[in-house]
Amino acid sequence: MYKNLIIVGGGFAGTKTAQLLEHTLPPDWTLMLISQENFITFNPLLPEVVGASIMPSHVIAPHRQMLHCSHVCMAQVSEIDTAERVVHYLGEGPGTLRYDQLVLACGANANLDVVKGMAQVALPLKTLGDALFLRNRIIARLEQAELQPEREHRRWLMSFIIVGGGFSGVETAGELVDFLYASLK
Repeated sequence: MYKNLIIVGGGFAGTKTAQLLEHTLPPDWTLMLISQENFITFNPLLPEVVGASIMPSHVIAPHRQMLHCSHVCMAQVSEIDTAERVVHYLGEGPGTLRYDQLVLACGANANLDVVKGMAQVALPLKTLGDALFLRNRIIARLEQAELQPEREHRRWLMSFIIVGGGFSGVETAGELVDFLYASLK
C-alpha cells in the first residue's frame, strides 16, 4: 500500500519542496502537489507584464514541466482534517485526498484591507491575471481619454496611483511610465 505526501501550495516553496522530495522518497510513497493554478508565477516580473515589456508567458512555468515524478492537482483546498488526515478540495467538484505527511506551503493573498477603503477601489498585483487586468484597464483608460474633449476629465483618465513603495510598487511605477511614454507615439 502506498503512502501519500501532499504539498498544499504551488508557489516557490511548494514547487521547490516537491522538486527536492520527488526523487528522494522511498518507492512506496506518492507525492501530490495541490495548487490553485497549474503553473508557478515569478511575481517580481509581474510589473513588466503590466507595462507590456514582456509577454505573460515569460513569468510562468507549468508545474508539470518542473516536476517529473509527482502528481499535480489543480484545485483549491477547502478544509484540512488533521484528525482523519484528509485534505478536502474543490476542483471540478468537491473531493478528498488522504495523506500520511502534509506540507503547507500556501503563500499569502494580497491584503487590501491594510489601507482604509483600498479594498473597494484598488487593484492588486499578485497574480498573472491581476497583471493582465491592470494592463487592459490602463489601455482602456487611454482609449477613453483619446475620445474625451474635456481636458480635466482626460487628465483624470490618464492619472494612476500606485500604493506601496517597495520593490513591486517602484517597478510598477517605472513600467507604467515607460508604457505611457511609448503610447504617446
